Amino acid sequence: MAVGHGHSVYWEEGGNPMGRPVVFLHGGPGGACSPTARRWFDPHRYRIILMDQRGCGRSTPHAETAHNFLANLVADLEQLRVLMNVDKWLLCGGSWGCTLALAYAKEHTQHVSGMVLRGVFAAQDHELDWLYKPGGASRIFRSEWQDFVAAIQHHVELDAHMLPHHSGQHSVLLKAYDKVLQEGSAADTLAMARAWCTWEDALSSVLPSDPVHASQAGPEEDLKCLAMARISAHMFAHDP
Repeated sequence: MAVGHGHSVYWEEGGNPMGRPVVFLHGGPGGACSPTARRWFDPHRYRIILMDQRGCGRSTPHAETAHNFLANLVADLEQLRVLMNVDKWLLCGGSWGCTLALAYAKEHTQHVSGMVLRGVFAAQDHELDWLYKPGGASRIFRSEWQDFVAAIQHHVELDAHMLPHHSGQHSVLLKAYDKVLQEGSAADTLAMARAWCTWEDALSSVLPSDPVHASQAGPEEDLKCLAMARISAHMFAHDP
């Protein structure tokens, strides 16, 4: 589905075409739908709709950040609803999917039959502070935080207040990552994307799995990681 400014978003549907419409909103920003997303729903009861958000998954161009903000994603969802001839649909998502669901519901309340949200995240300043500023998640995952900060310090000089146990604005770290992910060489960009995704993996569970070593990551995994890191850093650093 062409959505303007060169972006095209991938969508698919399954289940019962006469069932209750539900749209699954994946996380990120910069994640994508996987085959397991459909398995949240009984295919006999639901008309299951999936969409890869701008720049990720099967949407094109890959990892593109231009014209890629929350408001754009809300507009894309509404365009898809009209295309699918759906009057009202159920919104289902977790983490960043909650952010998108809440924003869409606020803008298009009359077209929402309900919401099922998990891991609620609204991308508010205090939430971003907890994730990307010392004193929040950094207190729980100390070594992972040190690695996250150290990785970007190889490319962008950060003030001492971004080091562990000091206060500072999350935007400093986010904009540092965003700068390298947007302007760095291919090698530097990939290295920062891997560092970003390693930190995200640590945050996803109190018992995180062992991180995948760079030498073990295949091209497909690197592409997923690049989209996740570029789009997340871009949106968190700049989206109003």
